[in-house]
Amino acid sequence: MIIGVIGPQTSIDLIVNSHFPLPIEFIPLPYILFTEALALVKENEKKCNALLFTGQTPYKYVSSQLHPSIPWEYLPRNILSTMCALVRAGMSYKNVRSISTDGFEETMIQTIYKELHIAHGEIKLLNANFDVSSLNYLQQTLAYHVDNYKNGKADLCLTGLQYIYEKLLEQHIPVIKTNPNFYVLQEKLELLSLKQQVFTSTKNLPAIVAMRLELKQEYDGFYKSELAKIALQAKITESIYAFSQRIGAAVFLDGQCQYYLITNQRTLAAETNNFTSINILSSALTIENVSTLSIGLGLGHTDMEAKIAADSALGRATRADAFSCYLINENNKLSGPLNILAAPQKFQKLSNNLTAISYQTGIGLATLKRIEQVLLQYHITNITPYELAEHCQISLRSINRILQKLEQFGYLAVIGKEPRDSSGRPSRIIKLNLVYHA
Repeated sequence: MIIGVIGPQTSIDLIVNSHFPLPIEFIPLPYILFTEALALVKENEKKCNALLFTGQTPYKYVSSQLHPSIPWEYLPRNILSTMCALVRAGMSYKNVRSISTDGFEETMIQTIYKELHIAHGEIKLLNANFDVSSLNYLQQTLAYHVDNYKNGKADLCLTGLQYIYEKLLEQHIPVIKTNPNFYVLQEKLELLSLKQQVFTSTKNLPAIVAMRLELKQEYDGFYKSELAKIALQAKITESIYAFSQRIGAAVFLDGQCQYYLITNQRTLAAETNNFTSINILSSALTIENVSTLSIGLGLGHTDMEAKIAADSALGRATRADAFSCYLINENNKLSGPLNILAAPQKFQKLSNNLTAISYQTGIGLATLKRIEQVLLQYHITNITPYELAEHCQISLRSINRILQKLEQFGYLAVIGKEPRDSSGRPSRIIKLNLVYHA
């Protein structure tokens, strides 16, 4: 598999010099300014099976102007890479009480405060969040950091942008750069490999995503004005259109809270990890302001059949749970629930749980998500390794290695054996419990 890596040379070097148990060839596509990423994609997309952006900024910039013809992914500035940067800052600089940052979502800022067990007043995190598609984005962000430091608002700057990092160093302003995290990188490479397999093998029927979302209005202090409601609705719409950009979909709004996205099966299958999970909303939306999120995916031989299937799947999701997603395929077969990623708080906790298990056991996060999705989708409590391998589309040898690690750390129990008709050892019947414990 050939993956084009788009980013500054320093970030690319960290990636291509890492070792992964995957048959991957990297094509380095370095830039100096992230705006150059657009030309790099246009020139090199046909030479690659997939593209990996080293950061969210170039990915957002290119996504706003191009539709992918191959799978794309980016390395997010997650909590682990940010914490590592903050540790480096604490080792390099003393008495840091205020930090100037850029590009973080508000939920990430809140998570940092929570993980560090600090109140907002103890250490201030000042965050620049300008429009990435603006021609002046880099200048605005650089000026923000310079102003914060020179006017005493910040003791240190934290950025994920190589250009900003170098310019601040030139002005002798203390700065730390966040770097790609190995575990996230491994997960993204596994995800791109899976997407590429789906992208090239799946037939290409019409596909429609139907989504209904309702906001909470009953609690105190949230809707202090109609302006706050409009701002939140705009944020929701922005995230939906960002998702539609990734899958090259047309978007139609039916009323105030229901959306239809029209695309094709191949693209949607690649984006949803072969219809196992979906990432459609911004993590800035929390369970405090969203009361329900129902998603229906529909496939059909015609656009009308796909819409009927999407509406039926949406109805099933609406009846199932406050945050739920189901699929009905061209044969009218129901699948689900799909895992909703970057959704409100309950799903964030689920993701954090699997991340902790991944670090503990050394099993890839994408693999754990696939196993968990099978358990949820088929309502499985007891299963044999062979059946699990079939459902996960993983070789039996690989699934046995994974199960051995899960058993070692107490996430698997053997509860019996299934006799076989032919000669050979009976297959184990196992029970999985993917809830993290130390």
